[in-house]
Amino acid sequence: MDNDKFKRIVASVGLSSFVDYYEEYKEVYLKGDKLIAEEKHTFAKRLLNENEEADSLQAQITRINSAIKIFEEGLNIDVLNKAIKSKNHKVTEKIKQKAKRLKEMER
Repeated sequence: MDNDKFKRIVASVGLSSFVDYYEEYKEVYLKGDKLIAEEKHTFAKRLLNENEEADSLQAQITRINSAIKIFEEGLNIDVLNKAIKSKNHKVTEKIKQKAKRLKEMER
């Protein structure tokens, strides 16, 4: 995946969201073809309800699909590293610490 596409897909899911919901995104990815639309819809509703900046259910579906793509491409560690190194104020120290723990678990 080229760098522009990587940046676009990371922006679609959001660094904080990817780290905060890492286990859930991974679980959705691992279900693969067994994932039913209702499960994705339920998760999207949860993301919408728990994220004050979220504006639509469809945007949360896009967020989920982007996270799945990150796992499919094997870029999850790269995204965790990006979160750890982020200077964006939305990526808090708590998020960075969780990203470090997740990265260690993935080794």
